[in-house]
Amino acid sequence: MEERRRGMTMFAAELVATGGVPPEHDVDSVADVLWLAMDARNYDWLVRTRGWSVERFQRWYADTVSAAVLA
Repeated sequence: MEERRRGMTMFAAELVATGGVPPEHDVDSVADVLWLAMDARNYDWLVRTRGWSVERFQRWYADTVSAAVLA
């Protein structure tokens, strides 16, 4: 879990540094969204338990993260 958090923090730092997110978002808040959305349990619940296709999950992930981070 900590390794995933570190990875999401690195990704968030890159997004913030390159201007990929609005200035009101800091690295920690972006990392929180990425970390939460990337939790493997989300995939398990939606794809394995609820029967979503992998493609639908990927769209959900991209749409959810974009809306939370880029809005």
